[in-house]
Amino acid sequence: AAGGISMIDTYNLSSSQSMSGATWNYLKSNFTRVNGAYGTMNVTGLGTGLSVDNSGSASTFTFPSTGYYEISFTATTAANTSSSHDYVYTGIHIATDGSSFDNVVQSISFIYSSSNTVYETQVAKVIIDVTNTTNDKFYLAVMPENSSTLLGSNDKFYTYLQVKKLAET
Repeated sequence: AAGGISMIDTYNLSSSQSMSGATWNYLKSNFTRVNGAYGTMNVTGLGTGLSVDNSGSASTFTFPSTGYYEISFTATTAANTSSSHDYVYTGIHIATDGSSFDNVVQSISFIYSSSNTVYETQVAKVIIDVTNTTNDKFYLAVMPENSSTLLGSNDKFYTYLQVKKLAET
């Protein structure tokens, strides 16, 4: 807990999933909490982790307490772009009223055309002030320009989420 960090929680996409083009693909299936041995790594959470609701179209995350949090979402995509260039958007959608989610931060990657499969990693990050643990929520989404694959693995971090509580409000 050096530097005031009192909570760290990590989730990893454990297997790859196909994504439709030109629409937001919400992360839900095969997105699991990592705590302890993972492949050849040891990833240990700190403090009370996030709560997750898997009942909707996306896994919705809520915070264990108020404070300043850094949300960091890394997504790795694979696409065969032999006929065109592709864009991939990675987004963090946040609600402060419990239900109206806005795409508050998104990163964009540009995949150049190639006759081979091209891999691209993009990161979306945001620091938010959580003032209400019931209403402040978020989910993750990826939108490729064309159909592609979001990479996942049981022992490597290709697509993952890490949330850190940085300080009290």
